[in-house]
Amino acid sequence: MATDLIAPEDPFFSSIPEQIRNDSRYMPHFKDCIGALDGTHIAAILPPNEQIPYIGRKGVPTQNVMTVCDFNMCFTFVMAGWEGSAHDTRIFLDAIRDPKYIFLHPPNGKYYLVDSGYPQMKGYLGPYRDINWAYENTIDLENVHGRESDDDDDDDDDGDDDGESSNSSGFEMELTKDVIASSLMNSL
Repeated sequence: MATDLIAPEDPFFSSIPEQIRNDSRYMPHFKDCIGALDGTHIAAILPPNEQIPYIGRKGVPTQNVMTVCDFNMCFTFVMAGWEGSAHDTRIFLDAIRDPKYIFLHPPNGKYYLVDSGYPQMKGYLGPYRDINWAYENTIDLENVHGRESDDDDDDDDDGDDDGESSNSSGFEMELTKDVIASSLMNSL
C-alpha cells in the first residue's frame, strides 16, 4: 500500500518540474534534477534492552529514515526502520540495490540532489567536496566534455556491485556539477 501512495506522479521523469521550468534561477541549470534525497532522524521509543543500536550521535534513540521528495515537496520514496547509528550511505546502498524496496533509479541524464553523506555516483549529484577547488577550477562550458582527469583510468575492478565503475560515474557527476556551476557563474 505504501508504494501505491508514496511514489512519483511521473515515474518516468519525462517532464521538467514546473517549479524548475518556470523559474529562471533554476532553468536551465537544474532541468535534469528530479528531486532531493536525504536522511533524517526520528525519535524512537524502544524497550531499554533494544535501545543501543538506535542511539546515534545525539545520544538518544532514533530511526534513520531516508526520504526522496519532488519539487511539490511530496515524498516519492521513504525507507524507515533503520537504527539511528546506521550511516546514510549504508541505507542508501541497501535501497538502490535491493529490488524489494522499489526505489526508482534516475533515468539516464537525470539525477537526484544528495548531500555529502551519499556516494558520488551516476544519477546522484552531491556538493563539491572541496569548495575552494570548485571556485579555482570553474571551467568553460564549451570545454567540459573534452576535459580529462589524471585519476580516470579504464579499470572497472572497483568492487561495485552495480556493474558500473564508481570512479567513472562519480566523474560523470563531477562534470554535471561543473556544467551547472559554470552555467550559474555565466548567468550572473
